[in-house]
Amino acid sequence: MVSVGQIMRPKLLQAGYKDSFVMALIINASDIAFLIPQYWPDSLRYAGQHQCG
Repeated sequence: MVSVGQIMRPKLLQAGYKDSFVMALIINASDIAFLIPQYWPDSLRYAGQHQCG
């Protein structure tokens, strides 16, 4: 998220957003990223599980 923040912060400040809002947005976006589960391909998700069939 830091790499995105480095790009977005100057652009948001130029657009007229307050610095406190921009920093809160970047910090909270990184917190939300932890809540969203990562995509795991089926080959990794079911590795080691045997299917009866």
